[in-house]
Amino acid sequence: MRGARRAPAAVAFAVAALLVVGCGVASGRTALERAASADHPARFVFVDRPDAASLMECLGAAETLVVTVDTERNAMAVRRQDETNPVVVWTADASFVDASLLTSGVGWVRVGRDLAGPTRAEVEAAVGSSLSGWVFAERIAPDPMTVARSALAVASDISETVSSSGDVTVSVEVDESVGDVKGLDVGPIPDLQFTVVDGRIASIGARLPSDGEDSFGFVWEYDPRTDVAGVEPPLDATDVAAIASTIGTGNRGEIGCALGL
Repeated sequence: MRGARRAPAAVAFAVAALLVVGCGVASGRTALERAASADHPARFVFVDRPDAASLMECLGAAETLVVTVDTERNAMAVRRQDETNPVVVWTADASFVDASLLTSGVGWVRVGRDLAGPTRAEVEAAVGSSLSGWVFAERIAPDPMTVARSALAVASDISETVSSSGDVTVSVEVDESVGDVKGLDVGPIPDLQFTVVDGRIASIGARLPSDGEDSFGFVWEYDPRTDVAGVEPPLDATDVAAIASTIGTGNRGEIGCALGL
């Protein structure tokens, strides 16, 4: 389950990386093309919500997170919904994790991007499946316009529906044959659903391929405000190697798990 929950961040980053392919269909794409051509601020915020059956979310310890992206600093801050302070700060070289999630200490722990082996597995288990996807993200999260342009570039079919309020939902079916281009592996990338409100992309959703099992998806809901503060990486942090023997002694806090029974 941990691997399944890490997938949403990787999925969106992979879709954005496909911009170089440059193929697609010509019809049913006007609303999304217009929304994808809009300007986007250098700093933005979105809510990362898990989308799966309640039992799967509980078993996977899935959490709703709020992600602040600062493209000028090439950094991200991740906090839990309804909390003020970030628990993960991502930078190009490493992520910084609130020490209380990993160990009984305080402050920040530096986790290098190349961390592997048992220590990485212990970090993933300690922070939980949702947060680990951001701790080990390979690149900064793309803005919604970039994701939309990438999806359009690899689309095999596009459909639109309009609600009574005028909101547009655009569903993009990915052309898996694009995986033959420059060695790109498109197969794991799911179809994407975009909600366009007043000409802007308000949300992006996906449900991951499941091979016949219950699938796990995600929804990224974008905050329209533009007064987003910059992300400040910690100035002082302990390297994860120094606390490796105590990983798992921290407290991840209460994780809501409502099965609706």
